[in-house]
Amino acid sequence: MKDDDASKKVEDKKVPEVADPFFEFKKVMVLLEKAAKDKDYKLAASLTKQFKKLRKLLNLSDTVLILKHYIPDLFQRLQLPCQPTPITESAETKLQCTNQRALEIMQHAETQLFLYNLLLMKLIDDGDLNNAKQFGDFVYLRLKNVSLRTLDHLAAKSLYLYSVIYEKLKSLHQIRPVMFEAYKTACLRSDQIGQATITNIILRSYLSQNLYEQARNFIVKTSFPESASNNQNARYLYYLGRIKAVQLEYSEAQARLIQALRKGPEVGAIGFRTQVQKLQIITELLMGEIPNRQIFSHPDFKKSLAPYYQVVTSVKSGDMETFKKILQSHQGLFEKDKNFTLIQRLRHTVIKFGLKKINISYSKISIKDIAQKLGLDSVDETEQVVAKAIRDGVIDAIVDHDNMWMRSQDINDVYTSNDPQNILNKRIKFCMDLHNDAVKALEFPPKEDKRDFGDLDEERSTKEEDILASLLEEMGMDGDM
Repeated sequence: MKDDDASKKVEDKKVPEVADPFFEFKKVMVLLEKAAKDKDYKLAASLTKQFKKLRKLLNLSDTVLILKHYIPDLFQRLQLPCQPTPITESAETKLQCTNQRALEIMQHAETQLFLYNLLLMKLIDDGDLNNAKQFGDFVYLRLKNVSLRTLDHLAAKSLYLYSVIYEKLKSLHQIRPVMFEAYKTACLRSDQIGQATITNIILRSYLSQNLYEQARNFIVKTSFPESASNNQNARYLYYLGRIKAVQLEYSEAQARLIQALRKGPEVGAIGFRTQVQKLQIITELLMGEIPNRQIFSHPDFKKSLAPYYQVVTSVKSGDMETFKKILQSHQGLFEKDKNFTLIQRLRHTVIKFGLKKINISYSKISIKDIAQKLGLDSVDETEQVVAKAIRDGVIDAIVDHDNMWMRSQDINDVYTSNDPQNILNKRIKFCMDLHNDAVKALEFPPKEDKRDFGDLDEERSTKEEDILASLLEEMGMDGDM
C-alpha cells in the first residue's frame, strides 16, 4: 500500500514544461506587430519586460538563427563569428514561422528594434564586445532616423545597451557627445523614458571619470522626468546621493540614498542594492551615526558588506590603529567601489567617537594620555582636536591649556535639549515625503471614462476572447508552420 501511495504522489507531481524559446519569441513578435499597427504605446512598453525571459531562454546561436530567418539581409552583412544553431528540420518548422510571415512581421520598426536589442544583449553576455560595438553603432544610426511613440521604451533600452558596451570597453566618455545629442532629441519629442535613461548614462559617464562638478552642473541645468520608471529613478537618486556625499552634503546624500533603496527593486538587483548600502553606511558614519546592525546580517549583503562592518566597528570603538589597518587591508576593494576617498574622511569621525568614550569614562585626563589613546602624533594636534570637538558640541568638557588636561562636565538630561525635537521633525519629514510620492504615483482615469457604460463589460469580455483566439491562431495554429 505504501508503494502505491508513493507512486500516486509521484504521478500527482506535475513536471514543469520547458518553454520553447522560438515560440516565445514568436508570441512577442505577434503582439509587438499588433502594437505597431494599433499604435498601442502601453502594449509596446509592456513587451520590453519580455527581454528578461528571452535572455534566459535563448543563447547567442539561437539569436543568430532568429536573425537569419527574420532578417536574412542583415545576417549576411554582419558576418558574425558565431554560427546559427544547427537544426535537423527546416527553419520554418523550428521557428514556427514561414518566410513570408517573418517578412511581414519585420516590416515594422518596433519588431526590428526588439530583435536588435536581443542580439545586443547576447553579444554582451557572450563577451563579443567588438562586434557588439559595431552593431551598436549601426542600431544608433537607425534610431536617429525614426520617430515613433511606440519606440520610446525600445529605443531607451537600445541606448542603455549601447552605453553598457562602451563602459565594458572602458570608453564610456567617448559617447558622451552622442548622448547629449540624443538627450536633446528626447526632450524635443517629449520622450520621458528616453530622457531618464540618457540622463543616467551621462551622469554615469561623468562619475566614471570622477567629474563630480560637471555632473552637478548637468543636474542643475536639467530636470529629471517625474513619470520615469522606478528603476531609472532609483539609479538617478543613487548618482545624486554619491555626488552630494562627495561634496560634503551628507544629510542630502542620505535622504537620496534612502529613496533610491525604496524605489529600487526589492527582489533581485543585488549588485545595485549592495552599492547603495555601502555608500549609505559611509554617509551615516560621516554624519556621526551608527548604521543599523541588521543590514550586515542580511543574506544578500552579509558577505559583500563584511569589510564595511569592520569599518563600522572600528569607528564605533574609536580605535584609530584598527581603522588604519582595515583601511590598508581592504584598500583595493574600497577603491573598486569608489568609496576610498570617503572612507579616508572617517578619520575625524573615529576621533570624535574616541573622544566621546573618553569624555564618558574620565572626569579628568591629560591631553598626552588622550593623544596615546587616540593614536595621534603630537600633543598640540590633540589639543586642537579636543578644542574643536568642544566647540562643535561633540563633547561637553573644559580644556585647561596651561596644565594640558581636559575635565568633563556633568552629563545633562537629553530631554532638556533640542535633540528629541530634531529627531521627531526628521521622522515627520520622511513620512510626508513618502505620502507625497504615493500621491504622485496614483493614476486616475480620464474624464471621458467616467460616464456610465451600461452593459459594455459583457461586450468587452467577448471582444477580448476574440482577440485571444485570433492571437492563438496567429501564433502557431493557423497552418503557417
